[in-house]
Amino acid sequence: MSRSWPVTGLTGAGLALAGVLVAGSARAQDAEPAEPEAPAEAAPPKPSASASGALLAAEPGDEAEPLRLRYPPTSVRWGLIGAGAGLTLGAYAASLVAAYTATDVPGIDKLKIPVIGPWWTLGVSACPDSDPECGAAVYLRGVGYVFDGLFQLAGLAIMAEGIFMTTEAEPTLPAPEVSIVPLASPTLAGLGVVGVF
Repeated sequence: MSRSWPVTGLTGAGLALAGVLVAGSARAQDAEPAEPEAPAEAAPPKPSASASGALLAAEPGDEAEPLRLRYPPTSVRWGLIGAGAGLTLGAYAASLVAAYTATDVPGIDKLKIPVIGPWWTLGVSACPDSDPECGAAVYLRGVGYVFDGLFQLAGLAIMAEGIFMTTEAEPTLPAPEVSIVPLASPTLAGLGVVGVF
């Protein structure tokens, strides 16, 4: 007795994907290898970002000198901390508005707790007594709780990056110098002001 298995939509899609992959693999094996191209003239190295956000920069014409690791200036730190705090506080403000306006929803008062409030509320979320057949509304609120919690966590992560990131002091410009010098020529005598700004 043989048993046949029905091909469902998901299984059929998997079989179609496997067929495309096998056919593509066969075409790749049949293709002739391409002729190696002549090496092009080496282009100057371009700056690239490392995992920590540091910029590896090379000056043009300095091919012999190794790349120097560059970090963002210290002034970036406060921008990151401010952006992270704004994101966290904005998401928390949305939580507070929801907690104080939708008082009949079970567990909504937990949104008053920063960061863990959305996750706690997600765990105890249910339909309110005034609308026991709320249907999709409970799922939509759940999606909102997840986004709220993710935004609060993302803001904290951005603030932590701003606090703990490696920075580099900005290059200092030389102080302006002003000098008074004597001037003498066949038609002129006096003093002049010379400066470096």
